[in-house]
Amino acid sequence: MAGETILIVEDNPLNLELISDILEAHDYQVKAATTGSEALKMVEESRPDLILMDIQLPGLDGLAITGIIKEKPENSDLPIIALTAHAMRGDEEKAREAGCDGYISKPIDTRAVPNTVRKYLDARNNPTDSTTGTDLWNQPRSSSLTIILRMLNCWRPTCCPKATTSPRPSMASSPSKGRRVRA
Repeated sequence: MAGETILIVEDNPLNLELISDILEAHDYQVKAATTGSEALKMVEESRPDLILMDIQLPGLDGLAITGIIKEKPENSDLPIIALTAHAMRGDEEKAREAGCDGYISKPIDTRAVPNTVRKYLDARNNPTDSTTGTDLWNQPRSSSLTIILRMLNCWRPTCCPKATTSPRPSMASSPSKGRRVRA
C-alpha cells in the first residue's frame, strides 16, 4: 500500500535528504523533524504511520523521545525504528527497551530501508500471523527473528533451510578438500 506517512527524525541534513529521497522513490509521504521536540509536536498534530528515529539528537535523545511517544496509549502500536551510528553490542537491546520496534544501523543500506519500512507497516496493518493466528505485537522482544520468519511464511526449516534455531551453522569436514565447510 503506497502513500503511508513516514516521519523521519534526523538532525543530519545529508542523512535526512538521503532517507527522504529513498522513501519518496517508493511512494511514501515523508515528513521530517530535526529535533525531538519538533518530532513530538508533529506526532501530536498528525500521527504518522511509522517513525524513523535517529538516536543521537540535540537535547533529548531519540530513545527519550521514543519513550515519550510510546507512553501514550494511542501511540502504543506506532512503529518506531531506531536509526543510529551506534552499532555496538547491546545498542539494539537499548533501543528496543526504550520502545523502538526495529533498528537500522548507519551507514544505511539504501536497498534494505524500504523493505524494512514495508515490513513494519505490513505488520502494523496485519498484526496477526496467518500461520498461527498469533498476535505479533504482543510477542516477547526476544522472539523477533521468529516473528519475522513467520511473517515471511519461512519459519520451518523445510521451507527455509537457512532459518535454523541454532546459533551457528554446524560444521563438517569435507573429505575431498580436507577443510571445514558448512553443512
